[in-house]
Amino acid sequence: MRIHHLFIAAALVATTASADARPRRIVIVDFYGQAQLAQAGTAVAQQLLGDQYDVVSAKRWSAAMIDAKGDAQQWSTAAKATGIDAIVDGWVAADGVRTPTMTVEVRDASTGRQIDTITVRIGNDGNLDERSTHKLANELVELIEWASPHELIAPAFVN
Repeated sequence: MRIHHLFIAAALVATTASADARPRRIVIVDFYGQAQLAQAGTAVAQQLLGDQYDVVSAKRWSAAMIDAKGDAQQWSTAAKATGIDAIVDGWVAADGVRTPTMTVEVRDASTGRQIDTITVRIGNDGNLDERSTHKLANELVELIEWASPHELIAPAFVN
């Protein structure tokens, strides 16, 4: 019976270690495309990721990028200032297409480098069916895990 306890403890340690390694902070930038579908796409990403990650305001990320403008390492500076690990962006394509698609892109916040994209079909109302929702949720988590984790650096106090 003690062997079972060891296996359970080992599984819990492995799960905890991988959970701690996962980036904790992301930003979801407003999606592009036809307005109704783009808003629905942004809402879907927020709904899928909001419970698993600390989602930082897109306005806060934009402000950090503006503050770091001109810095040779703008992405890295903004990522450190906000503590953001990954950027989730996307767009919808509905023009002349029978079934609209949504493409979601994940970028490493410290470099701006695209990690990968995921494309799923969406309904004309912007909703995803169960299969597309499952695919998008699983693949987004995998891609976000590839992003370099960053610690939030507290701003220096000026006296």
